[in-house]
Amino acid sequence: MLLSGFLAILERLRVPRSVAATLVIVLGVLLVSATLYVFYTMKAAALKIQKIQENAGKLNPSPAPEKVPEVKVNEGPTWPPYLARGGGQWAALL
Repeated sequence: MLLSGFLAILERLRVPRSVAATLVIVLGVLLVSATLYVFYTMKAAALKIQKIQENAGKLNPSPAPEKVPEVKVNEGPTWPPYLARGGGQWAALL
């Protein structure tokens, strides 16, 4: 039923109905087979690409992040607390 339009076109071109029906069926099978083949090869190619990427990562692994040494800063006395305590040696001299 769905392919009767194609059969009518082939009959207008003076192709016998039995030959036209056979031709339409063969072309339909070829179309479905080609579509399945393309999708299968795309899936196989994607798997191959993924495997290549995994193997490439094993050949040259990314370096482990280096641990940055921690630095502690000891701040000396600031001027306001120094002056509040009496100025240290300078106060004794004055």
